[in-house]
Amino acid sequence: MAKGEMPIIDALGALIVAVVLASIPSVYTGGWDESLRDLAEKEALRQEFYQVMCSGNATSLLDLCLAQGEASVGNISLSLEEPDHVPYVQFLSSRDGGTTVFYIKRRG
Repeated sequence: MAKGEMPIIDALGALIVAVVLASIPSVYTGGWDESLRDLAEKEALRQEFYQVMCSGNATSLLDLCLAQGEASVGNISLSLEEPDHVPYVQFLSSRDGGTTVFYIKRRG
């Protein structure tokens, strides 16, 4: 075999790999699209909660949530129970010798 030539079986293998790799995104587009939207929503929730924390209202909001089981500020809501079927972010708070998991979700 001369330099630069490729056997037909190698060329066919490369073609099959290229076709498979090119078709994967079209097969799984629905699942990836939904996952990306959920990820973007979770990051937006996290950003809004960090803004609340930086504003100095986080301690009173966490105390209110502990007392009532749920508290809201702006466009977000904190609860002690894990929400069903909505994107949420967990926040672990360690105060007063114990730890509590808060669930941050969209209000409403």
